[in-house]
Amino acid sequence: MELNADGTVTLPAMRLTTPEVDQLLHDLAQLRNQMAPVVPQDMRELGQVVTQHNPHVSIARGSYGLIVMGVRHRALGWCLFTLDQRSAASIRDALAKRTSATLDSLDEEIGDADRSH
Repeated sequence: MELNADGTVTLPAMRLTTPEVDQLLHDLAQLRNQMAPVVPQDMRELGQVVTQHNPHVSIARGSYGLIVMGVRHRALGWCLFTLDQRSAASIRDALAKRTSATLDSLDEEIGDADRSH
C-alpha cells in the first residue's frame, strides 16, 4: 500500500484476516492524514459518512492531568482522544447544552466514567 504522487492510494489485491483488516484501517488512516483535501474541521462540511447509533464510550484519567476518551464504532473500532481539562469541559458543556442534563449531573457522569460506559 502506498500513497502516489498524484494523491491516490494503491492497494494490492488482498485476502485479509481480522487483525490484518484492523491494521489496514490504521494504515489507511495514516495515509489519509497525508492526503488533500484535509479532513474538514467542521462536521457540517462532511459529505456522506458512516454513523454509529449510541456508540460505547469509555473515559479514564490519563497521565499529566489529561483525560482519555475512547469511542467505539462497531465496524471501525476504537478511536481514542486525549483531552486537556479545557477540551473536556468544552465537550461537557456542549453535551449539556444539547440535552436536558445539567452540568452537575454531567460532572457526576464524567467522574463515574472512569469505570467506562
